[in-house]
Amino acid sequence: MTRLLFYVEGQTEQGYVTKVLRPHLASFGVAVMGPIRAKPGNYIRMQGELRSLLKLHGQADVRFSTMFDLYALRKPWPGWEDAEKLRHLPHERVRNLEASFAKDLADPRLIPHIQLYEFETILFCDPDVFRLIHENCDQAVTAMHEALRLEGPPEQINDDPNTAPSWRLNKLFPGYRGVKASDGVELASCIKLAKVRNLCPHFDAWLTRLEGLGQTSDQASV
Repeated sequence: MTRLLFYVEGQTEQGYVTKVLRPHLASFGVAVMGPIRAKPGNYIRMQGELRSLLKLHGQADVRFSTMFDLYALRKPWPGWEDAEKLRHLPHERVRNLEASFAKDLADPRLIPHIQLYEFETILFCDPDVFRLIHENCDQAVTAMHEALRLEGPPEQINDDPNTAPSWRLNKLFPGYRGVKASDGVELASCIKLAKVRNLCPHFDAWLTRLEGLGQTSDQASV
């Protein structure tokens, strides 16, 4: 069985990996380790910690992945200047950032993932889940559907400071940012992965690669 260590941006991503991705990947023969929350600060600090983890877990059956928001990334993330030229092509932009990240770490066991554009993208895949914990929220849910109609699909909802997914939600559901690590994870866990994958091709491609790690492990053991 392949062991997969997640290195993630924050508490919300930790919760989602534990509650949603760990049981899902277990059915593919992938045992999720961690998830480990990234060291706060700039890329250099995070890079050092991740290099240490790669060295510490050097076993052949261990793989690594990440879960960071594109919205939060800044210089000196590798490949940043080139990726900025692709802002009009978000999927190509994020793939370039992931490739530069992988090249910088130079470990073939790393499968980097940067979320377009934030964790809250997942919540825009099914706005109606907010009715599970919010009363009288028809207007807010309708606004989410309207944003999808005008700007969607979810991975297209963007990185402007006023309209990024988490900021939209905080305006529609005041106080969301203070409870995102609990409510955000709980709501995301109510959205079927099949729906997220259908609406978010970048997320789907990443999860497909992670599922395939179990098959790789089985083939290696034959």
